[in-house]
Amino acid sequence: MGQTKKRHYDRYTLDYKLQAVILANNPKVRATDIAHSLGIHVVMLYRWQMEYRNGELAANKYMKPKKLTPKRRIAHADSLTAKNEELKTAKKRIKELERSLAHRTEELYLLKKAERFFAQKNKKVIFAFIEKNRDKHKVRRLCALYDVSPSGFYAWLNRPVSAHKCYDEKLKSVIKDLHQGFRRSYGAARLHRECINKGYHCRRINRLMREMGIKASSTGLYAWRPGAHRFYSSTGNQLKEAGAPSQTGTHWAGDFTYIKTKKGWLYHAIILDIYSRKVVGWSFSRQRNAELTKMPCAWHCREINLNGVACFIPIRALSMPRMSIATC
Repeated sequence: MGQTKKRHYDRYTLDYKLQAVILANNPKVRATDIAHSLGIHVVMLYRWQMEYRNGELAANKYMKPKKLTPKRRIAHADSLTAKNEELKTAKKRIKELERSLAHRTEELYLLKKAERFFAQKNKKVIFAFIEKNRDKHKVRRLCALYDVSPSGFYAWLNRPVSAHKCYDEKLKSVIKDLHQGFRRSYGAARLHRECINKGYHCRRINRLMREMGIKASSTGLYAWRPGAHRFYSSTGNQLKEAGAPSQTGTHWAGDFTYIKTKKGWLYHAIILDIYSRKVVGWSFSRQRNAELTKMPCAWHCREINLNGVACFIPIRALSMPRMSIATC
């Protein structure tokens, strides 16, 4: 009878088994495909996975593992419990650090946001800031951050509005109406006089204007007229071409101004003889139009002959068209 051949068993190292188990634990790849690619049976790969879960694979170097004794199993379980406790402690510490970092970030944001409130060093202003942000942050945390007491904040919150504060709100409404009525050109001094004229006696106009963000401005007081320079420069410098005046009635100049009265603005127009420096015609009107500038010419033309006037520099007003000068 022939001799039977002795079976040959392949021996696999511990690193090889661990790498195979790591590949088999990937949920995106099937264990059958991994076993086929490694040239081993899939049952062997499953056994390696079971040994890895039981903690037996790490203690063996060869394919046939030694069974763990009960004492070793208890020691292995104790080591796993200790590792789990360390992991829980580390996770707890990480959560505490994340919470502390969030608190520090929030404090930095709130301190930067309330920087202008701290500059005033007024607890009422800080309490108002806390009241504005109490929906987003805790009141006790805000009070601790801004060095005020929660009891003081709630006392300020439940305190009734004082008569001084009510009078301030009334004055703010009056100041706002007056400021808008005068085209935002009045400052604290003028608004103070207007308030006194209306019967409001106070010395807090500057503070109330600062709180409302109101200040005197000249923006929009004067209209920009892009065609004015082109209109006045179209005729050239006739006064320079005519030369110096030698007698009266040869060179005239005109202008107008406005005067503030209690009933409104009053406009005043005049015509001046350049040689004698005398006013030869004038007029008043409530409206700034062409009729205001034509009346002085009409009055003086009744007494003298207009043809004798060699040069007339008209009133520099856009409300006076060219034909108004010609009809004078």
